[in-house]
Amino acid sequence: MNLLFRFLIVAAAAFFGHRSSLLCTSRLRFCVLLNDLDLNLHMNNGRYLSVCDLGKIDVMIRSGTASIAIRRKWRPLIGGSVIRHRFGMGPFRRFELVTRVLCWDDKWFYFQHRIETEGGTAAMAFSKALLHDGYRSVSPEEVLAALKLRLTAPPIPDAIGEWLLLDGMLSADATEKRVPVSSPRQSPSG
Repeated sequence: MNLLFRFLIVAAAAFFGHRSSLLCTSRLRFCVLLNDLDLNLHMNNGRYLSVCDLGKIDVMIRSGTASIAIRRKWRPLIGGSVIRHRFGMGPFRRFELVTRVLCWDDKWFYFQHRIETEGGTAAMAFSKALLHDGYRSVSPEEVLAALKLRLTAPPIPDAIGEWLLLDGMLSADATEKRVPVSSPRQSPSG
C-alpha cells in the first residue's frame, strides 16, 4: 500500500512542481519503510525496481510526456530491467532515487536509476520503456515530436549495449523449442 501513497505524492509533486526536459535528472527522496523490508530486515530486492518506476513517472510528468500520453491514450510499458545491488538498506534509511533518460533507439527509451545514500550508491538499475497505443509501440521519434523536441539520440552507452546483448540471448533462448518437462522420457533400454 505504501507504493500507492508514494505514487500519489510523487505524481502530485511532479504535476504541481517545476517542468523539466525529458533529458533532465529526476531526484526523489525516500525512506525505507517497515513494509519495504524482507526477512533479512533490509529493503526487499523487488522493491528497488518498484521505487525505480516512481522515477520514470516523475520524468514523464515533469517533461509533459504523461499529459500527452493521457490525451492520446498511450500507456507506458516496461520492456525489461537489470539491477545491481551493492549493499542493503535497513529500516528508516534515507535514500535518493536519481533517474534519467540515457538514450533511445527506434523503439525504446533507456533509463538509468541510482539509489544513493550517504554511504554511496546502494544499487544501480537500467530499464527500457516505451509508450503503446493499444495496437502498436509509439516510437521515441513520435514521442519527441509530440513534445515538440528536436533531439538526436545520445549514443548508446556500453553498459546498455551489453545489457541488450544479454537481453537478445535471453529472448532467443526463450523462443527455442524445448521438450516439455512433463513429457514422458524413454529409458535407454526401452
